[in-house]
Parts: sequence; structure tokens; C-alpha cells
Amino acid sequence: MEEIRRIRHEQYLKRKAEEEAKNKEIENENKLKVFFAKYNFIYNKKELSVYRIQGFVKRHFFKPTVNKLNIPGRFKYRIKETNLISQTLFDCIQSVEPEEREILEIELLSSINNNNSEYIMIDIDIYAQGNNIPVRYNEDIYYISTREMYKLKRVWDKVNPTTDVGKKFHTMLDWSKELCKAYNMRINK
Repeated sequence: MEEIRRIRHEQYLKRKAEEEAKNKEIENENKLKVFFAKYNFIYNKKELSVYRIQGFVKRHFFKPTVNKLNIPGRFKYRIKETNLISQTLFDCIQSVEPEEREILEIELLSSINNNNSEYIMIDIDIYAQGNNIPVRYNEDIYYISTREMYKLKRVWDKVNPTTDVGKKFHTMLDWSKELCKAYNMRINK
């Protein structure tokens, strides 16, 4: 009788170990399925490229801004808060001779702490047209620095819809959008 109990108990333990091994194998397969469903793009070169490009664009071009304006994407421009000059500093800089203004401005802006600066969104269409247009932010008036104004005008020259370069840019952008839509339709079928 003891011998039969011992044999059955061993059989029970063996079945239980087999079931646990089978459950563990199923669990591992499920983990692998979840892993591959989540990180499949790593093994697909095309999807990995898309993921990298999206990450780069989010980090470098679409930085979160403090102010939320309803501006068409083609005319959005993000400026660091430290590249804006306050009203009092602007008045001081304007009182200096024109040759020394840019040097003084660079020195003043470099002395400001750049670590915790926020981004402010402006409309290129408005601010690239003229110099010294004030930017309102947090109930204060700021002016765009000379260096940032130079960058702003270079970008405006590329996206200005009245120039040939701007027309070409807008045409290429529209063409790219339509190509993406057509390509996505073909993939999703």
C-alpha cells in the first residue's frame, strides 16, 4: 500500500512539474509575442528608420512651447527664451553705437543661464517682415536678438510663399504630404 502511494505521488509530482514547465513555456512564448509586438520595429529596417526620424524630429524641431498659438506649421518658429531681450536691455542696447550693439548683445545673452530656458513659438510671417517687433510673453515685452533675427530671416527666405524658393518649398511640402498619403493607403491595404 505504501509503495502504491509513493508511486502515485511521484507520478503526481512528475505531472505537476510537466504542467508547470508547459505553463512556463506558454508564458515565455506570450512574453516573446508581446515583446515582438512592441519592439518589432527594431528588427525591421524600414520601421526602425521611421522611428529614428520621428524621434529626431520630435527632439529637435517640435520642442514643446510655453505658448500655444494657432499658426500653420509652415510658419511656426521656436525661439529659446534666452534669445529674447527684455525691454530694458533693448533700450540699453539701442543707446550704444551701432558697431558695438551686436557685441554687447552677444555678451548679455551669453551671461544668461541657458539651462532652464523654455521655447516660445512665434509666427515667421509676422516677425521676419520687420525689425524690432516686440514679442509679448508673460505680460512682458521682449525683442528678438540680432543673431536669432538673422536665423529667422534665413528661414523666412526659404518658406516665403511669394518668392520662387518659397513656392518650390510649398510645392515640395504638398507633394510630400500627398506621397505619404498614397504610400500609407498602399501599405494599409
